[in-house]
Amino acid sequence: MSQGHFMTIQTISALAIDNQLIALVEQEARDKILSICTSVELTPGTVLADANEPYHYVYFPVSGFISLFAVAADNPPLGIGLVGNEGMLGVTLLVGEKKSPLQAIVQSPCTAWRMPSEKFHLALQLWPALAVVLKHYIYSVIQQFSQEAVCVNFHGIEARLARWLLMSHDRTEGNTLDLTHVFLARILGVRRSGVSIAAHKLSDKALIAYTRGKIEILDRKGLEKKSCACYKIGIKILEASQALR
Repeated sequence: MSQGHFMTIQTISALAIDNQLIALVEQEARDKILSICTSVELTPGTVLADANEPYHYVYFPVSGFISLFAVAADNPPLGIGLVGNEGMLGVTLLVGEKKSPLQAIVQSPCTAWRMPSEKFHLALQLWPALAVVLKHYIYSVIQQFSQEAVCVNFHGIEARLARWLLMSHDRTEGNTLDLTHVFLARILGVRRSGVSIAAHKLSDKALIAYTRGKIEILDRKGLEKKSCACYKIGIKILEASQALR
């Protein structure tokens, strides 16, 4: 875990669990929930869910993170959020929706607790405390998606790139991110050349260094200054969500 804002949130969870949603459930129920999960290692580029297709599993990340993409028929997918150890993939099953509204792709090497979707429904019935925690999480996800819409519409590529790098850094151990310009262009919904120009500007200011497929965060505080206000708003949303649980 980087020395970012999530370090405070990370301390809430027990080290043996490392997913903050599961950690908030009382221990007896938590142990039973984990007993029907499998610990899995997920490699970057793995598609965990496709838009408008049924969920087969839900995932509670422990380390690393998953990128979420909105899919439109006549346009490339657009990145709208990340799921790290503060959340889960598949939370819309809570409201009875069996199909994923988004495409989910593993962005960095990821360890997660995986649970079959049918067992997730059973877990919600057996342990209502889990459902309570996840309802608060859904609210924070809606807030984050709303903020992402604002960011995409009103902010420039450089600021949005800085924000996404910070969000990724918050969910990564160390300062090196496995991110290609092609993948970042897909996330931000812009041309690869636009990402290259923005990354070059951040590099010229000694905020990042990049080689093929990797970006190193050199000056986090400087990167925060280059990011739009949406980054700090996103942190406040997560902190408020934690306080409600």
